[in-house]
Amino acid sequence: MKTVSNDASVTLVFISCFIALIVSQPTLAEESFGFEGQWCGHWDGIYKTCLTVSKQADGYEAFYEWEEQRGAALQKKMLKGTVINANTIDFERKVLVINLHDHNKATAVGLFKEFSRIAPMIRVTE
Repeated sequence: MKTVSNDASVTLVFISCFIALIVSQPTLAEESFGFEGQWCGHWDGIYKTCLTVSKQADGYEAFYEWEEQRGAALQKKMLKGTVINANTIDFERKVLVINLHDHNKATAVGLFKEFSRIAPMIRVTE
């Protein structure tokens, strides 16, 4: 049976602590992008959709609104968000990617059962 040297053990502990620190702390980029606000667009350029994103003590949530059919009343649902990286957040398979050059524009990707859809989004309120 091989044993791990003290140097290797220290290195592993250091790397583990460093990764935990990076994952648990919001980055400067994440804070400057600011996911909060109401983001609206159209799935595939047809169906209205909005994500109203707010920061909570335990992360992000979004009030999700969408059209099932053109001109129909909007469906509504609350979604829990998971930050993927500094400009990307996943709301239960509705992924919002903020534009790197214009923080008030984004692209939403909806990963639905039958199809995936995209929607250019604009932040209409902060």
